[in-house]
Amino acid sequence: MDEVTTVPELLRALDRLRSQAARGQRSARVSLRKLESLTGIPRSSLSSYLTGATKMPIDVLDSIIIALGVPPAEARRWADVWERANSDRPIPANLPPAPPDFVGREDALASLNALKHHRVIVITGTAGVGKTSLALHWAHRFAARFPDGTFYINLHGYDGAAPMTADDLTECVLHTITKTSNTAEGEDLWSACRTELSRKRLLLMLDNARSTEQLRHLVLPGPATLLITSRDSMQGLVARDGARRLQLQPFTVDEAAALLPRLIEPQRLDDHAAAINKLCSGLPLALRLVAERIARYPNVAIAELIAELQARTLDLLTADGDPLADVRAALSWSYQVLPPDCARLFRLLSLIPTTSFDTATAAALDGAQVDRTAARLETLERAHLVERPTADRYALHDLLKAYASELLDCDDDRQGRQSAVQRILDRYLLTASSAMSVIRPRRRPVPLPTAASVAEFDGYDHAMAWLDLERDGITAACDMAANAAITGGYQYGWQLAVIMSPYLKLRGRTSRWLATHEKALEACMHGRDRQGEAEVRSSLGVGLNNIGRYDQAADQLSRALSVWTDVGDAHGRATAMGNLGVAYDMSGRADDAIACYQAAGMLYRQLGDHRGEAVSLANLACVWEIRGDFAQALRSRRRAMAIYEDIGETRNLAILLTNLATMHIYQADFVEAARAARRALSISQDLGDLNTQGVACTALAEVGLHTRDPESTYYLEQGLALTRETGDQQFEAIGLALTALHQARSGNTAEATSAYAQAIALAREMSDPQLQCRCLNDRAYAHLDVGAVESAIADFTAAHEIAHAAGLLYDQVRSAVGLAITTPDGDQAAAFTAEAAAGMSTMGFGAEHPLQQRLSYSERAAR
Repeated sequence: MDEVTTVPELLRALDRLRSQAARGQRSARVSLRKLESLTGIPRSSLSSYLTGATKMPIDVLDSIIIALGVPPAEARRWADVWERANSDRPIPANLPPAPPDFVGREDALASLNALKHHRVIVITGTAGVGKTSLALHWAHRFAARFPDGTFYINLHGYDGAAPMTADDLTECVLHTITKTSNTAEGEDLWSACRTELSRKRLLLMLDNARSTEQLRHLVLPGPATLLITSRDSMQGLVARDGARRLQLQPFTVDEAAALLPRLIEPQRLDDHAAAINKLCSGLPLALRLVAERIARYPNVAIAELIAELQARTLDLLTADGDPLADVRAALSWSYQVLPPDCARLFRLLSLIPTTSFDTATAAALDGAQVDRTAARLETLERAHLVERPTADRYALHDLLKAYASELLDCDDDRQGRQSAVQRILDRYLLTASSAMSVIRPRRRPVPLPTAASVAEFDGYDHAMAWLDLERDGITAACDMAANAAITGGYQYGWQLAVIMSPYLKLRGRTSRWLATHEKALEACMHGRDRQGEAEVRSSLGVGLNNIGRYDQAADQLSRALSVWTDVGDAHGRATAMGNLGVAYDMSGRADDAIACYQAAGMLYRQLGDHRGEAVSLANLACVWEIRGDFAQALRSRRRAMAIYEDIGETRNLAILLTNLATMHIYQADFVEAARAARRALSISQDLGDLNTQGVACTALAEVGLHTRDPESTYYLEQGLALTRETGDQQFEAIGLALTALHQARSGNTAEATSAYAQAIALAREMSDPQLQCRCLNDRAYAHLDVGAVESAIADFTAAHEIAHAAGLLYDQVRSAVGLAITTPDGDQAAAFTAEAAAGMSTMGFGAEHPLQQRLSYSERAAR
């Protein structure tokens, strides 16, 4: 019945009613003869009324529907329909025009359609997110559902004008529906309005509501639908009155990409849609303003306009003084109604160096108890000045953050701002230190400020989860601290950087590690903090080692060693000496590396630092391995392994096991290599150490390729993906070389050639002699296997020269075997054969070793 608006529709509805009433009576519908007997109205008159030849009086309609069995309560609805169908007045519709260029919002529109039977629908969201546009689009699209009309009223909740009161709104609604003046007041006014609403199937769009209080007289059961938009979450309306809420989110990149070509010439837009959407925080109002500005300057590159907007975002997101098209003004109307304590917190939130934060971080900034700050955050959330993406985290999008920062800059309380900065830095520093004490309990301690309480973690997973969530904020805080205008601010910068470095290595974020340390080093030098300088240079050297920049690492570590000596810190000297050994080791300076490792090990033993001693032994083993003394390398590794297991240092144990796996691969002991690599993989997975996982997978892939194990493909893919994710270029190069071998065996020559080229390019870029030898020898043997002898000789020769210069015995022997097989000159071949045999004897390779077998086969063939 609600869809019936005209006389023909009313007559068709009556015809359906006659059919329903005749069911079970062997008749298609109740006959005119039967209706005549039931109503006393002549058949000829009934026929004229029911065919529309004569206008049907209301009392005739009443008689017919009662005769057809309609209950009294339902008869009232038929009378309303008759009045509507026979009314001469047009159906009222004062909605503003539908928004132009409406795109996207498919999920939101689907949600509104699902709520169509609910009488109160609230669309909430932040300023400029498009609440009114969505509501108007939906209202126009489905206006036919509301036969008594569609009405629009602006409640002026957040637009600079005085908000409409509850009584004013009730009077306005009553006048809008009845089109008559009404002198009723108070209860009489409310009652009259509710009566009209209870009789009408209409849509009442109440735009820009401030609070539930404005709407309290209008919410009641009945056919009328209230479609409300508000920046407030309208909790009371939802909880008490059963309203259904749709929270509108900012545009996705896809939605922005659909809108912008309608506003900007697509050929100009190119691929800038994502950057524009980020700049506008996904707010349609801001997107339209940016598009208008771009269209206004057709001869200026969009990239230049974006750069200008990034520098002066809120200043330029306006349209010629129109307050309704001004992002700053729109945000201000939400801010101005906040209680003072919530307004202060909103301003301070701009100091958080990332968009996402938890309640405890906000409380530190607020300088208040967590429960009190939580209540203030709820107020900001209801006003959509912060978002709550998860139960325990909040977010502040870029435009809101820019606005909050402007407000803070205008705040005269400079001392309060500096205190807030110090509190949040304390929060990050102390909590990160607490988390790292769980993850790396034996790490070198960093001096910290005193605190009444420090967050505690109930285990490794809890600590890692917190660091994963706060990583962006903490690393951004390093820059914030380095630039902070507070006493000792530079100290926070280097302390945070050094504390976070082991975590960043575990998560493979070496580039971020380096960025934080470079800033921290600048701060230490500015503050003349020698302790901090030594700490940062030591940690920076480790990071540079991790990405293969060994010369730079050696420079930083040598400087750190000098500072540690000046300040008299023996432990710092030992650590820097050991890491300097790594830089020398990886750049082919084996003698210097041995001297550093031995000196570091001696210092650690004198200090009683068993972990440090084990690290020195493990590193020393790598040098013995390079020189071909596998027996001594194995003894050093076993001593280190025993110490690690004794003190529970599982992370370093995993790294040592990967080194052990590599040594066993050199020895062609693939059973032991696989055992060591699988144990390393298991430990590193438990620790969430992506770097070591990638190395272990690469080792298992190499074992599998040697033993023709089908699982090698899986480990190869995993290892390559992990090393790329963590930025470990050394093992990425090894993974590429193994990939090339796999492709060559599969007959994919082009793919193999490309992978070898990438591997060798990476090795050369890193200036890693051992890695260059490895990749060149691998490609040379691949050339040899397909008969490309000249290419093989070129790669073997290059590898042999590098290995000989760097003292890399294993790699020298690999290339010497290859040259012995391929060199056409008999005397030269004999010399290479003798060189290879001597080297294999030194390394203890027996007759069953693949290199010995290649050499023996070649000698037999020559004879």
